[in-house]
Amino acid sequence: PLFGSSGFFQDQPVGKMRFCYRVLGPQAFEDWKLSIENYDVSQTKKSSTSDGNKKNPFDKAGLVADRVMERVIEWTLTQLLDYFGVFKNFKKLEIAHCLMMSDYPIIELVRSMPSLNHLDLTGIIKISDTALNYIGKLCTKLSYLNITGCLGISDDGVAAVAAGCLHLEHIYLNECTNLSDASIAFIVNFDMIGRLKGIFYKGVYRTTEESLTQITGQCTSLTSLSVAGSAQYRDVQLLQMARNCQLLSS
Repeated sequence: PLFGSSGFFQDQPVGKMRFCYRVLGPQAFEDWKLSIENYDVSQTKKSSTSDGNKKNPFDKAGLVADRVMERVIEWTLTQLLDYFGVFKNFKKLEIAHCLMMSDYPIIELVRSMPSLNHLDLTGIIKISDTALNYIGKLCTKLSYLNITGCLGISDDGVAAVAAGCLHLEHIYLNECTNLSDASIAFIVNFDMIGRLKGIFYKGVYRTTEESLTQITGQCTSLTSLSVAGSAQYRDVQLLQMARNCQLLSS
């Protein structure tokens, strides 16, 4: 019902195109469609060159469909969030595994929800440090953040969150394979009052014993910790954890 139609014509999502038309208006829609076609032509040429001039008849349909869906999400969110003031009172947002989402929709969402304290972006593989920079600036009340499986983020994005979200209590960085000890250091060192209760970075293979040393040395209020996946931890870190993190329950 949201898109107005569920039909497809020659592999093209007709319903999504109609919805775009209603959101943008006739002239803006034609300009937008032309930009999509131009982008598609350039991407098809790149694809043909990289594949040794092998042409796939389904490439064009797939590229257009992807671009259509991304633009639909962007314009829909912009229109809806600006129209409905009720979003300003939202405190919890979970949009995990929305694979077509990128930085821009996430930024629009957090911009319109200044009261947000719980944000779950699990598995949104297209977001980057750009989105995390805005989250750090706009979500100052955030106490829970889950970016598990967000493969495009780096230590810089986590640093922006750590510096801006000074009420953060639980953070999930599982499977974020680009992160290193620097991310954990940022999170721990910006916690000046012992507010952190849960740190989860399972499968972050670039971390070393230095991360665990920092956590167990400073995060005395910790109740939950997950560090599975690194082969570099030693007995000394576990002993330090037993002495300093006596509130750990999981």
